[in-house]
Amino acid sequence: MSTIGVFVVDDHQIILEGMASLIDSIDGLRLVGKASTGMECIKQVAAMSEKPDVCLVDIDMPEMNGVEVVKQLKKQFPQMKLMALTMHDERYFINRMIVAGADGYLIKNVDRSTFENTVKRVVSGIEQESFIVEGEHKNDAQDSNQYIPTKPLTKREIQVLKLIAKGYSSTEIAGELFISYRTVDTHRTNLKQKLQASTIAALVQYAYENGYL
Repeated sequence: MSTIGVFVVDDHQIILEGMASLIDSIDGLRLVGKASTGMECIKQVAAMSEKPDVCLVDIDMPEMNGVEVVKQLKKQFPQMKLMALTMHDERYFINRMIVAGADGYLIKNVDRSTFENTVKRVVSGIEQESFIVEGEHKNDAQDSNQYIPTKPLTKREIQVLKLIAKGYSSTEIAGELFISYRTVDTHRTNLKQKLQASTIAALVQYAYENGYL
C-alpha cells in the first residue's frame, strides 16, 4: 500500500497536535492537513487538489459536530474514507456515525498499534461493506435481539423511531411530522415500553439493525 494521506479535525489543540505528531511518526501514514473546526475541515479539504485518503473526525465540536462533518464530506467526496475519532464509546454515537456514512470508529484511548492497523484496514477496503470499530467497551454494546416488540409498532411510531435514530430532537420531530412536542414524547414512551428499551441508544440500535434507516 502506498503512503496514506490523513486529515485530522479536533477542536482540542493539544489533542490535534498530538494526533498530527502520531500520524507523521507511523510508517505508511502521512499528515496532509489538520483543522480545529468542522467548517475549517470542509473548506480545507475542498481546496485540496489531492484529497486525503482518510479523514479522522472528532464528534464533539462547536458549530458543526462530527456527525454533520461526515455527512457533508461523504456527500461531496464519496470515495474518501471517514472515521470518527472520539472518547464516546456508546452504541448510540457509533450508530449515528454509521448512518452519517462513516467507514470506521476509533476510541481515543486505543494504543498506537491499534490506531495504525485500524486506519490502514479502513483505507485498504479489504473489509468491504464492514464498519470497523476499535476501542468500544463491549459491555456497552447491547444485543438488539432482546428488543422484540411486545406489540406491533404503529405507522406513526415507526416515523418517530426513524427520526430519533437520525438524531432529531423532540422539537425537530414535532415540526417534521406536524404534531405537538407532547405527542412526540408520548410516542417515545410507547416505543420504549413496546421494545422494553430503557435508553435512546437502544432505540437507535433497534432502528438500525431492523432496517428502519
